[in-house]
Amino acid sequence: TFLCEVTREMVDKYYGHLKNKLARGTVNKHVRLCKLVVKVFMESEKIQVNPFDHISPMKEVQNHRKEISLEKLCKICDIAEGEMKVLLFIGIYTGLRLGDAVLLQWADVDLVQRWITAVPRKTARHNNNKTIRISIAEALYNMLAATPEGEREGFVLPELSAQYLKSNDNVTDMIQSLFKSCGLQIHKPGTGEESRDASGKIRKRAVLQYGYHSLRHTF
Repeated sequence: TFLCEVTREMVDKYYGHLKNKLARGTVNKHVRLCKLVVKVFMESEKIQVNPFDHISPMKEVQNHRKEISLEKLCKICDIAEGEMKVLLFIGIYTGLRLGDAVLLQWADVDLVQRWITAVPRKTARHNNNKTIRISIAEALYNMLAATPEGEREGFVLPELSAQYLKSNDNVTDMIQSLFKSCGLQIHKPGTGEESRDASGKIRKRAVLQYGYHSLRHTF
């Protein structure tokens, strides 16, 4: 019930529970937060030893997205329609991450000098909002130029950006559905649904091996 009642044995049991359910990086975040909470209240709760102090961070293993084969990529682009096709081309020819690509605005697209300017959201805070400039390849230029000049306002992808702003999972799910329809096994074999035991319980969380981020490798 009380923070002062938490013992090292309880922490070890909780830590083991986390390791069986979550990725290593997420486990480390849980432990860091718990350790900090106890540290802040140690004096007021009269706690002599932080029960989380003995736990060392787990070595994190990054699951990198695979590059999509040219054959599969051509098939995906052939099947994709409308804004989804443009989104794929933006990823292939700029290397922008999904959030930056789907929220790209016409104000950042210069079809005269053929530049796209962007401030990558993932690194904006660390790089002091540093702007990058990406040359617009011919294939992407032709696709963007197809939008009438009078309609080049706001988001380049108005429908997808609206979906993304509601929930980024909406667009992610659409991309994964498209990839799967083209025969890509988006999750690493033996994880997720494929790892269910006899009782139906998933033993290993799903590890994504193909996603929009794969297009950064293509780029």
